[in-house]
Amino acid sequence: MDKRTKLMHTKHKTKEMKEELKNLFKMCSKAIKNDYNKYKRAVVERNLNKYRSSKRAYKELMTHRNWIGKLKKKYGETKTRQDVINHATEFYTELYKKYSETNETEDSHKDFEEEEETVKPIDEW
Repeated sequence: MDKRTKLMHTKHKTKEMKEELKNLFKMCSKAIKNDYNKYKRAVVERNLNKYRSSKRAYKELMTHRNWIGKLKKKYGETKTRQDVINHATEFYTELYKKYSETNETEDSHKDFEEEEETVKPIDEW
């Protein structure tokens, strides 16, 4: 890793240096991949031996959590708590906006009906 960073930060690289840097990148990515595979295998084995459950192991290995499974959203999937909060805020603002609009129209109709009821007809003499 140190050699790779030193080679990356040199300004004028020769062809051999570029080739060595390419090989170092490949080695590092393969080492990371192998290390992660070993870790996954160890987690699965530990959960199978201890709890007899592979489902528990795969839950432990999940990298992100889908907060609300079937949440309809205009711009994609909810992956973080902030996405859930934003979506809930949008939902409730629209809901209360619709509720206030319907109440205003009903209130205006009620006012009109009340005015009709309060006016009494003039008795003929």
